[in-house]
Amino acid sequence: MVDDEPSVRQALCHWFILRGFEVDAAVDGEDAVEKCHAKHYDVITMDLEMPRMNGVDAIRAIRAFQPVTPIIVFTGYQQDSAPVPSNAVSAVLTKPMRPSELELHIRRVLQSV
Repeated sequence: MVDDEPSVRQALCHWFILRGFEVDAAVDGEDAVEKCHAKHYDVITMDLEMPRMNGVDAIRAIRAFQPVTPIIVFTGYQQDSAPVPSNAVSAVLTKPMRPSELELHIRRVLQSV
C-alpha cells in the first residue's frame, strides 16, 4: 500500500488487515522501490502524487525488476489523464474511492495470477 498521506495509508491498511490480507505500507515511491527490492508482493497499490519519488517513476523502477507484479494505481487524476502507461498497471482508480472498490480490484487481480 503506497501512499504519502498517513491517514489514507493507515485507513486502507486497517481495512485490508481486517479482511485477512497481509499488508505492507510504503510512504512514497522511493520507499516502495526499496521494499520491492527486498520482498516480492502479490499486488502493489500505488498513489501517483508523492514526494521524493512519484508513483509513475516508482512504477517504472519496479517494472525494471518485477515486470509482472500487478500494480493498481489510485490517484486524484481523472483516469483518462493519469500519466501511467496502461500496459504497466492492472487498473487506475480515481480518488476519492471506497476501500471496497479497491478491494474488488485487488481480489480480481489476485484471482487472475
